[in-house]
Amino acid sequence: MENSSREPRYDYLEGIISGILLHDLSMSQEIGIVERGQLSRVLAEQELQLSDLAISGTSAGNNAVRIGKILGAKFLLSGMYSVLGTDVSITVQIIDVQTAKLIPFTQRGMNENTIHALSQQIIRQLTGKNLELVSESGTRSILSLRDEKPGSIQLYCGLQKAEIFLDNEFAGYTNGDPYTPVKLENLRPGQHTIRVHLAGFGEIRMPEVVFADWERVVTVVPGGQHAVRSDARMGWAAVDMVRILVDGNLRLEFKDRVATAQKNHPLLFTDRNGIENKGTLSVEVSVEKGQTRVIFKFTVSGKTETRTVTCMRGEEETLSFKNGLLEFRIKVVYNEHLQCVVDYEVTRADIIEDEVLK
Repeated sequence: MENSSREPRYDYLEGIISGILLHDLSMSQEIGIVERGQLSRVLAEQELQLSDLAISGTSAGNNAVRIGKILGAKFLLSGMYSVLGTDVSITVQIIDVQTAKLIPFTQRGMNENTIHALSQQIIRQLTGKNLELVSESGTRSILSLRDEKPGSIQLYCGLQKAEIFLDNEFAGYTNGDPYTPVKLENLRPGQHTIRVHLAGFGEIRMPEVVFADWERVVTVVPGGQHAVRSDARMGWAAVDMVRILVDGNLRLEFKDRVATAQKNHPLLFTDRNGIENKGTLSVEVSVEKGQTRVIFKFTVSGKTETRTVTCMRGEEETLSFKNGLLEFRIKVVYNEHLQCVVDYEVTRADIIEDEVLK
């Protein structure tokens, strides 16, 4: 039986399905079962693998016929299964060793009776007789038969008395200590959703820019201990993290000499339509003969523009302008103490705090 789910945590079902099928088929007095050990021995002698008997394709069918004849078997049975939500879909195919004819059987369900019903079909096909195997005692879920230890999640959060929800069920409050976790224990293996709610706190979800509760999906492995840190922030702080692209400054101190300084910044953000925008910003400051010159050069959407601000000693100059989705602000101060300070900021014009937080 092959696990076609490609999810290793369901590999355990191979033994369960094969074991129940083997037991059921042996209940028929007209069916004799070839020992699996004999099959393994013959495969080794013929330098073949079980995959070489997969009943799809001419060569695989020929291999199955050849091995079946060596074993003295009239039929070979193989199959696959996949987990679909709370159900298991099982497909079994029988190959007639004499004719290479394939006979498929399919059954879907969640309990042992699913396999018993499959066995009944196979027995009826091989013997022409009905053998009742489905019963009230076969209602136990085969998915619950796995040997998996529960896991746990340790949630670190600096918020005080924020509500914690586990899979949309209230699970307690945060303790306000970012270094002491809240423990969520005895969790079944699989995916769990953790949500932290406190009015005015949360995170920005991109690219639509929505302020919402902090939320994460954690995959718990059997017996695993997982640590998760919530970085939920106050509304305005969370908005500023995505709204402000550049917040910089340059400072020059000099005495009767020429001074220069320069800084470069990337301009990278995803707009509200999900489009990635890339650009660069260069700020160059020079002071000579009692005058400060600031050259503001930026490239956005492949277009380069330059703005220049000049400031005399003892003066202050400011400049604000908008370019597409970006807003630029520059402040230059050249004081009497021969100090030049340039503060500048680049923000996104498509994010408005009141609109995001409403």
